[in-house]
Amino acid sequence: MKENPVPAPIFRGNHSWLCEDQWRAEMRFGYCLPISGRKDTPFCTAADRMDLLSIHSHNSTCYASVLHMLLVEVYEELKATGNTPLITFGSLLGAVRNGSMIPFTEDTDIGFVGELKASFELQEALRRKGYHMFFSGIWRVCVAPTHPLAGRLYDPSLPLTWKFSVPYVDLYKMKKLSNGSWDIQELEGGNGRLMSYDKVEPFSEVTINGMPFDTVRDPKFFLTEASGADYMTPKLREVPDMPAALVSKQKLLEVVKMMKKKKIP
Repeated sequence: MKENPVPAPIFRGNHSWLCEDQWRAEMRFGYCLPISGRKDTPFCTAADRMDLLSIHSHNSTCYASVLHMLLVEVYEELKATGNTPLITFGSLLGAVRNGSMIPFTEDTDIGFVGELKASFELQEALRRKGYHMFFSGIWRVCVAPTHPLAGRLYDPSLPLTWKFSVPYVDLYKMKKLSNGSWDIQELEGGNGRLMSYDKVEPFSEVTINGMPFDTVRDPKFFLTEASGADYMTPKLREVPDMPAALVSKQKLLEVVKMMKKKKIP
């Protein structure tokens, strides 16, 4: 995604915390660029990352456009670092429904096979591209304040972000067990986290906005296990409670200090 450079955002007040790059790992979601956007249809149906090159206001930014950008960049860097990424959960659901991103979701989902390889190199590669990879229960990635399009995506009217209120990627571990079954992180299916090997491999391919991505062998079975038999019927997610999801700079500082002292996980 290249065009004329976008002026970098200027962070004032509490948002000056976003200049503290050295604390990005401890800040977790707090270091994510505050981004607002639309999730309505038909405006955001088939939203694409290329749309971000021509947006003029937050009223014309679709969350799904940002999510598509994250999906493509993170998927590519996972491959470049020797990992095996697979599209899963909500991202797979969008691919199966209509070959696009789900307009009203706030995250995108990518699985990786086995242990995450070259995690430091992956973090650094994403950081250089303007993304923030951090661990919060699982590995996640969001748009950092240093992203080339930050000046266009940044919404200064939002408070600092605590969690789940910006576009982000969830990375799920998928491990093949000695008995041949697959253990899929966060899956809550009929057999818990386990899925029969013949439903997972050999891997198949789906397309999102015309781009190919690897996924499990039987996407329909996976989605039935993950979302129920009615997975083709759109279901709006509940929006996170905003007062609980957003914090001040002082609160973030207190959290960082406690984490440094290992008083909280």
